[in-house]
Amino acid sequence: MESLRLEQDKLDKKGNLSKTIEDVQKTIDLLVAAREAIAAGMSGLILIRFTRRYQILIYGTDGGAAAPTLARLKRPVKASLDQVNSDIKDIYSAHKDYAKALDKVCQAFKPAWCYTC
Repeated sequence: MESLRLEQDKLDKKGNLSKTIEDVQKTIDLLVAAREAIAAGMSGLILIRFTRRYQILIYGTDGGAAAPTLARLKRPVKASLDQVNSDIKDIYSAHKDYAKALDKVCQAFKPAWCYTC
């Protein structure tokens, strides 16, 4: 039962989606800022300090802004989606470990006469 309790604590810490939701929101913010930059006819998008917290600066007044803005988005969007995948892997790992611990506890309490359990 102690192993199940430890896995439950790990699941509580790692198994929530709050970090993943933050990372998805970052990606959405990047794409919305790029759309606004392109719609406004600006020449580009600069990303500063792309980690858990970041700032977006938009500059310029050039009319052909779509190609440079989209080119600058490639790396940050990929990094953001990679972070989302990493968060999901952590959640999956926590759930898998908890399921294994739960199976061990259930096997310990399995009745001797039950062949289907």
